[in-house]
Amino acid sequence: MKPRTLFLATILFTGGALLGGATTRQDGETPGKPGEIHERMAVYAGEYDVKTTFGMAPGAEANESTGTAVLKTALGGRFLVEENKGTMMGTGYEGMRWWGYNTGSSELESVWTWTLSTGMLSMRGALIDDEGTADWKATYHDERGEEHEVHVITRAPDEDHFVIEMYSDKTEDGEEFLMMKEEFTRKP
Repeated sequence: MKPRTLFLATILFTGGALLGGATTRQDGETPGKPGEIHERMAVYAGEYDVKTTFGMAPGAEANESTGTAVLKTALGGRFLVEENKGTMMGTGYEGMRWWGYNTGSSELESVWTWTLSTGMLSMRGALIDDEGTADWKATYHDERGEEHEVHVITRAPDEDHFVIEMYSDKTEDGEEFLMMKEEFTRKP
Protein backbone atom coordinates (compact mmCIF):
# COMPACT_ATOMS: atom_id res chain seq x y z
CA MET A 1 0.00 0.00 0.00
CA LYS A 2 1.32 3.44 -0.90
CA PRO A 3 2.18 5.75 2.03
CA ARG A 4 -0.49 8.27 1.01
CA THR A 5 -3.16 5.54 0.73
CA LEU A 6 -2.16 4.12 4.11
CA PHE A 7 -2.33 7.60 5.66
CA LEU A 8 -5.83 8.24 4.21
CA ALA A 9 -7.06 4.82 5.33
CA THR A 10 -5.76 5.50 8.84
CA ILE A 11 -7.49 8.91 8.95
CA LEU A 12 -10.78 7.44 7.70
CA PHE A 13 -10.67 4.56 10.19
CA THR A 14 -9.78 6.66 13.24
CA GLY A 15 -12.05 9.50 12.24
CA GLY A 16 -14.94 7.09 11.74
CA ALA A 17 -14.26 5.44 15.08
CA LEU A 18 -14.09 8.78 16.86
CA LEU A 19 -17.23 10.11 15.20
CA GLY A 20 -19.03 6.80 15.67
CA GLY A 21 -18.26 6.92 19.39
CA ALA A 22 -20.14 10.21 19.68
CA THR A 23 -23.38 8.93 18.20
CA THR A 24 -26.21 8.06 20.59
CA ARG A 25 -28.47 5.21 19.52
CA GLN A 26 -32.23 5.09 19.99
CA ASP A 27 -31.87 2.97 23.16
CA GLY A 28 -29.83 5.77 24.78
CA GLU A 29 -26.52 3.89 24.71
CA THR A 30 -23.49 5.62 23.23
CA PRO A 31 -21.25 3.14 21.39
CA GLY A 32 -17.83 2.97 23.03
CA LYS A 33 -19.01 4.50 26.32
CA PRO A 34 -20.03 2.54 29.44
CA GLY A 35 -23.76 2.56 30.10
CA GLU A 36 -26.39 1.14 32.43
CA ILE A 37 -25.42 -2.51 31.90
CA HIS A 38 -21.78 -1.67 32.67
CA GLU A 39 -22.89 -0.04 35.93
CA ARG A 40 -24.90 -3.16 36.80
CA MET A 41 -21.85 -5.36 36.12
CA ALA A 42 -19.55 -3.14 38.22
CA VAL A 43 -21.41 -3.99 41.45
CA TYR A 44 -19.88 -7.49 41.21
CA ALA A 45 -16.32 -6.19 41.59
CA GLY A 46 -14.87 -7.77 44.74
CA GLU A 47 -13.40 -10.94 46.25
CA TYR A 48 -15.28 -14.25 46.17
CA ASP A 49 -15.14 -17.81 47.40
CA VAL A 50 -16.08 -20.18 44.58
CA LYS A 51 -17.57 -23.67 44.82
CA THR A 52 -17.27 -25.64 41.57
CA THR A 53 -19.09 -28.83 40.63
CA PHE A 54 -17.79 -30.53 37.49
CA GLY A 55 -19.09 -33.63 35.68
CA MET A 56 -17.56 -35.25 32.60
CA ALA A 57 -20.63 -37.12 31.34
CA PRO A 58 -24.36 -37.42 32.01
CA GLY A 59 -24.93 -39.49 35.15
CA ALA A 60 -21.23 -39.54 36.05
CA GLU A 61 -20.21 -38.71 39.59
CA ALA A 62 -19.53 -34.99 39.90
CA ASN A 63 -16.27 -33.62 41.29
CA GLU A 64 -16.44 -30.73 43.74
CA SER A 65 -13.71 -28.22 44.45
CA THR A 66 -13.25 -24.77 45.92
CA GLY A 67 -11.34 -21.72 44.83
CA THR A 68 -11.26 -17.95 44.92
CA ALA A 69 -11.89 -15.15 42.45
CA VAL A 70 -11.16 -11.43 42.38
CA LEU A 71 -13.19 -9.26 40.01
CA LYS A 72 -12.18 -5.69 39.17
CA THR A 73 -13.51 -3.10 36.77
CA ALA A 74 -11.15 -2.19 33.93
CA LEU A 75 -10.73 0.38 31.19
CA GLY A 76 -12.99 3.04 32.65
CA GLY A 77 -15.76 0.66 33.73
CA ARG A 78 -16.13 -0.99 30.32
CA PHE A 79 -15.18 -4.47 31.55
CA LEU A 80 -14.97 -6.73 34.57
CA VAL A 81 -11.71 -8.67 34.76
CA GLU A 82 -11.78 -11.85 36.84
CA GLU A 83 -8.68 -13.60 38.14
CA ASN A 84 -9.38 -16.97 39.73
CA LYS A 85 -7.54 -19.86 41.38
CA GLY A 86 -8.61 -23.30 42.44
CA THR A 87 -8.39 -27.00 41.73
CA MET A 88 -10.15 -29.10 39.13
CA MET A 89 -10.08 -32.88 39.64
CA GLY A 90 -7.06 -32.52 41.93
CA THR A 91 -5.05 -30.23 39.64
CA GLY A 92 -4.39 -26.62 40.60
CA TYR A 93 -5.11 -23.85 38.11
CA GLU A 94 -5.21 -20.10 37.65
CA GLY A 95 -7.61 -18.44 35.27
CA MET A 96 -8.60 -15.12 33.81
CA ARG A 97 -11.91 -13.97 32.37
CA TRP A 98 -12.97 -10.72 30.74
CA TRP A 99 -16.67 -9.84 30.96
CA GLY A 100 -18.27 -6.98 29.05
CA TYR A 101 -21.20 -5.52 27.17
CA ASN A 102 -20.65 -4.30 23.62
CA THR A 103 -22.84 -1.23 23.10
CA GLY A 104 -22.23 -1.44 19.35
CA SER A 105 -23.68 -4.95 18.96
CA SER A 106 -25.92 -4.84 22.07
CA GLU A 107 -24.40 -8.16 23.17
CA LEU A 108 -22.68 -9.44 26.28
CA GLU A 109 -19.19 -10.72 25.48
CA SER A 110 -16.67 -12.72 27.48
CA VAL A 111 -13.33 -14.47 27.00
CA TRP A 112 -12.00 -17.13 29.40
CA THR A 113 -8.63 -18.82 29.66
CA TRP A 114 -6.70 -20.76 32.28
CA THR A 115 -3.43 -22.55 32.97
CA LEU A 116 -4.90 -25.96 32.04
CA SER A 117 -5.07 -24.90 28.38
CA THR A 118 -3.43 -22.63 25.82
CA GLY A 119 -6.79 -21.92 24.21
CA MET A 120 -9.54 -19.42 24.93
CA LEU A 121 -13.27 -19.84 25.28
CA SER A 122 -15.19 -17.03 23.59
CA MET A 123 -18.80 -16.20 24.55
CA ARG A 124 -21.61 -13.98 23.29
CA GLY A 125 -24.89 -13.61 25.08
CA ALA A 126 -27.91 -11.57 26.05
CA LEU A 127 -29.74 -10.69 29.23
CA ILE A 128 -32.99 -12.63 29.37
CA ASP A 129 -34.64 -11.05 32.42
CA ASP A 130 -34.42 -8.04 34.75
CA GLU A 131 -32.81 -10.11 37.52
CA GLY A 132 -29.47 -10.42 35.70
CA THR A 133 -29.89 -13.83 34.09
CA ALA A 134 -27.98 -14.13 30.83
CA ASP A 135 -27.98 -16.80 28.13
CA TRP A 136 -24.62 -17.33 26.34
CA LYS A 137 -23.30 -19.35 23.41
CA ALA A 138 -19.62 -20.23 23.75
CA THR A 139 -17.03 -21.86 21.54
CA TYR A 140 -13.57 -23.25 22.17
CA HIS A 141 -11.07 -25.63 20.56
CA ASP A 142 -9.90 -28.60 22.62
CA GLU A 143 -6.34 -29.94 22.81
CA ARG A 144 -6.95 -31.94 19.58
CA GLY A 145 -8.03 -28.79 17.74
CA GLU A 146 -11.69 -29.81 17.61
CA GLU A 147 -14.20 -26.97 17.99
CA HIS A 148 -16.90 -27.29 20.63
CA GLU A 149 -19.96 -25.19 21.28
CA VAL A 150 -21.34 -24.98 24.80
CA HIS A 151 -24.30 -23.23 26.35
CA VAL A 152 -23.76 -21.06 29.43
CA ILE A 153 -26.31 -19.52 31.80
CA THR A 154 -25.24 -16.88 34.32
CA ARG A 155 -27.52 -15.85 37.16
CA ALA A 156 -27.08 -13.08 39.69
CA PRO A 157 -29.68 -13.50 42.46
CA ASP A 158 -28.19 -10.58 44.46
CA GLU A 159 -25.09 -8.38 44.63
CA ASP A 160 -23.17 -10.88 46.80
CA HIS A 161 -23.76 -14.05 44.76
CA PHE A 162 -23.70 -15.20 41.17
CA VAL A 163 -23.78 -18.57 39.45
CA ILE A 164 -22.32 -19.84 36.18
CA GLU A 165 -23.76 -23.02 34.65
CA MET A 166 -22.05 -24.55 31.62
CA TYR A 167 -23.90 -27.12 29.54
CA SER A 168 -22.09 -29.55 27.23
CA ASP A 169 -22.21 -30.04 23.53
CA LYS A 170 -25.28 -32.06 22.79
CA THR A 171 -25.00 -35.74 23.73
CA GLU A 172 -25.78 -38.59 21.32
CA ASP A 173 -29.48 -38.32 22.23
CA GLY A 174 -29.45 -34.59 21.41
CA GLU A 175 -29.71 -33.38 25.02
CA GLU A 176 -27.47 -30.96 26.89
CA PHE A 177 -26.12 -31.88 30.31
CA LEU A 178 -24.82 -29.67 33.09
CA MET A 179 -21.06 -30.22 33.05
CA MET A 180 -19.97 -27.37 35.33
CA LYS A 181 -21.57 -25.16 37.93
CA GLU A 182 -19.69 -22.39 39.74
CA GLU A 183 -21.24 -20.66 42.75
CA PHE A 184 -19.64 -17.34 43.72
CA THR A 185 -20.13 -15.92 47.24
CA ARG A 186 -18.68 -12.52 48.10
CA LYS A 187 -16.14 -12.63 50.92
CA PRO A 188 -17.07 -10.55 54.00
